[in-house]
Amino acid sequence: MCTFTFIAQQSVSVDTFLPRSSNFRMTKFIILLSPIFLNFSANAEDFNMTPAVGDEAKYAMEWHMADGKIQTTHLTFRLTAFNKSTDSFTVELNNEGHSQTYDAPAKTIADGYYGKDIIKDCSKINGHVEVVTVPAGKIETCAYDYMSGGMLQHGWSGLVPFNLVKQIITSEEGDYVIQTLESFIKN
Repeated sequence: MCTFTFIAQQSVSVDTFLPRSSNFRMTKFIILLSPIFLNFSANAEDFNMTPAVGDEAKYAMEWHMADGKIQTTHLTFRLTAFNKSTDSFTVELNNEGHSQTYDAPAKTIADGYYGKDIIKDCSKINGHVEVVTVPAGKIETCAYDYMSGGMLQHGWSGLVPFNLVKQIITSEEGDYVIQTLESFIKN
């Protein structure tokens, strides 16, 4: 059985991630910049890898403005600590020196993290398997579309830390953001 859910790790202000000199006008651009976690119902033994402190994913985000300008920022998501008493990971989100952290239950991370069935079960979420080339390399992904906050989003998820390989988010105004995986570390 495969369930397809998006798990919101942390709501963050878009201003936090906009390039500092941005005139970006996405007034209705409500985005969770946390990577998308696909939740494929599975038992722990079904995972071919598990999350670990030190895992990280680095992304380039291209902000395409209405005036034709493109501004880029870089984000890093990293598991920095594990709290055994609360069974949760601390996730650090860094945008070129501006850092914030939040705690996420280990189950939340593990349920969407490295599920080996993400490719096999892709059609169950109306997706299709696609090999995507990003700066981190050629990665087999599950490609899918979804609506969030009134915006069309295209996602590609694969067997990398935090699942997200690429995503394109388009606002109602036609502005858009492209997020691509630059590199990752799996401990």
